[in-house]
Order: sequence, then structure tokens, then C-alpha cells
Amino acid sequence: MCAPLISPYDPAARVGTPFLAPSSDFLLGTNDVGQDILSELIYGTRISILIGIIAAFLSVAIGCLIGIIAGYYGGKVDAFLMRVVDLVLVIPFLPLMIY
Repeated sequence: MCAPLISPYDPAARVGTPFLAPSSDFLLGTNDVGQDILSELIYGTRISILIGIIAAFLSVAIGCLIGIIAGYYGGKVDAFLMRVVDLVLVIPFLPLMIY
């Protein structure tokens, strides 16, 4: 959203010669086809920041829902939900371990 405003060049445009060293024109230099690396970095961080924000909001929403249910019903429901949450926290996320 703000990337076009702060990026010095269009990341898809060829703006310099390949493999230029960092300078005042290209703060991180250029890549093998002459594109500005800083502009590519700025545009590339947009999706990473979006995914991080979505993950944080989703985690808060799920945690609040479980907490509200456990607090409202209490007793055995609370104990069961807390044990499920303990299991999720103890067991690592398996798809990340496959590679």
C-alpha cells in the first residue's frame, strides 16, 4: 500500500546495469538484470507484514474464544479446554518439521 510511495524505483523495471555496487542511487545495489534491490525488498515485505498481522489477529481471536468459553462454563469444560491448549503448546507444529 505504501510501497509505491517510499520505493525509489519500480521493482520490475530495469533501472541500472547488472550487479552495480551500493551507491547513493542504488542503496543496496542492483541484481543480475539491473533491478534495484531496495525497491524489490520494500515491495516484498508487504506480504510478509500482512501475513504476520493476520496470524496475530487470528491467534488473539482463537485465544479469546477459548478463554470466554472456559470462563463461562468453568469446571470440567474449563479443565478440558486448558488441557487441549496445553497439548497444542507442547507439541511442535509438525508440518514445519517435515523438511
